[in-house]
Amino acid sequence: MAEEATQRVFLSEAKRQLAARHSKLTWEAFAKLAGIKPRALKTYLMPEGSPEFRAMPPRVRKAIQDLITEVALIPPVRANPKTPANESPALEVLLPSALAALVVRQARQVLLERRAISGVDRYPGDQLGLLREDRTAMALVSRTRLKSGLTDIGAEIHELLHQCTRPLGEWLPLPSIHAERLSQVVLLDPEELVPTLEGEELARRFTTTSATLEELLFSRLAAELQKSSRAAADSYYTRVREFIVRHAIATAEDLRELIADLPSSVGMLIGQQFYQPVPEGWAVEGYLRICAQCGNALKSGPHGDECRTRACSESLAVSSSHSVALESALRLSRGIRQYWQEPGFDEVRLFDELTAAGLPALLYPQQDRVDIEVGDVGIDLKAYVSPELLGARLNRNVGGLAHYKVKWLVIPDRLIRRIPAYLERLRGALDGTRIRALAASHVLRELQHA
Repeated sequence: MAEEATQRVFLSEAKRQLAARHSKLTWEAFAKLAGIKPRALKTYLMPEGSPEFRAMPPRVRKAIQDLITEVALIPPVRANPKTPANESPALEVLLPSALAALVVRQARQVLLERRAISGVDRYPGDQLGLLREDRTAMALVSRTRLKSGLTDIGAEIHELLHQCTRPLGEWLPLPSIHAERLSQVVLLDPEELVPTLEGEELARRFTTTSATLEELLFSRLAAELQKSSRAAADSYYTRVREFIVRHAIATAEDLRELIADLPSSVGMLIGQQFYQPVPEGWAVEGYLRICAQCGNALKSGPHGDECRTRACSESLAVSSSHSVALESALRLSRGIRQYWQEPGFDEVRLFDELTAAGLPALLYPQQDRVDIEVGDVGIDLKAYVSPELLGARLNRNVGGLAHYKVKWLVIPDRLIRRIPAYLERLRGALDGTRIRALAASHVLRELQHA
């Protein structure tokens, strides 16, 4: 479309191209698709000499051009003779990924931009509200549920996000979810309310964004570490990450000891952004009971005490080592708990087992190239509920394992026990990566007999 074309011609041509996919496209529907307020669109359509004429801001023109490009890139869905005319199986296959992308966008808005989630439409220049792609994903959920005779839970964003804390197979009745073995996948962690590993991986299928939420959360730490030499930065990184995994609950004295070993800017970041006050409801008579296995606070469950670290509570018998006064305690911030402390339980537990056996294990070498390094063996621990999604991630990029002659992908035993044929399915999903998948309980024996 020529840049010198008048604004009215530009908009008319854009509407014509979009109408090829959106039948009976009115100007009001066009405005909604493009994220433009209908009253503003009327001023853009006025003759250029009219007193009511308004020039489109560059961001509005770009939004329309992006919409045209998007429509042009999506091939038309070929109808299956056995499928009713009003069905769209291609959209149903895309729904889990589109929904995951919605979850990730909302989480980034809350965790990184510190903005609330709102159910209103977002127009160019607004900071709150739902984007067009958010509304599309919500509409697909509504359509799927209503077709199955179920209630509509896609029309309200907060209700939909609540459903995303449950396994997909329980509330989204799609054959494709069962076929792709996504029934047990949860998109939003029910306690931390941040995207799960599977949610991030599914979202990658639907967006060109390369940085994960975890990478964005820790980008400032990476920037601060770059101010030191490579060797010093590697040492600081391992020190910080190991401390966080072992101190889900930290006292002011714990933090002072850590910060004393770090550059002042890194220490300030840890103290100000990685920890926060502990809720009063966690304490019993002003004290927190601390788990002897992982250092997190205990809580009362239906069957007695439980550790707040799920990986710990699923793996070991609960026991309390000591208590900490609430007034002197801090807990890890949301996001830090989900992306470092929770998976770190398995990583540090295996590291401790290897070092106790006298093996030269390194934890988080070279700023987390892998989780553990033992000589020429690189070890990454992953706790994906879906072995298929984990395999897809490694097929796309093996990450730091590429630097090692021997590549091991280690799975916590609790997942192998809980999910049928986990290792067999994972090995089948790893296509030509030369990565060996094995249980965490087998690592020490394998290394001793190597």
